[in-house]
Amino acid sequence: MFAEICRKNILALAEAYAEAVDTGLPTVSMRAYGNGTFLREFAARRRSISVDAYGNMLVKIHNIWPDNVPWPDLEPIYFTRENVVKRRHVLERKRKR
Repeated sequence: MFAEICRKNILALAEAYAEAVDTGLPTVSMRAYGNGTFLREFAARRRSISVDAYGNMLVKIHNIWPDNVPWPDLEPIYFTRENVVKRRHVLERKRKR
């Protein structure tokens, strides 16, 4: 569920930004992720992103977003405390190894 919402939101933003500034997705991918092929691979479901990477990409795209272009409607992502705590526990356990 999370992965599909992230994919939908990031690709919608990337496509809207590319259209607004008249550029291609590889350029958007480089600006938002630092890798020109990431968005193509992401769209093809050959790559995924973490919660942190998703948040970082949203911030980067927001920071370069043209003032005269409305921000697209995105699907909200809801986190429950239980899921966040569970995920944090998994991450902390991996770090200890």
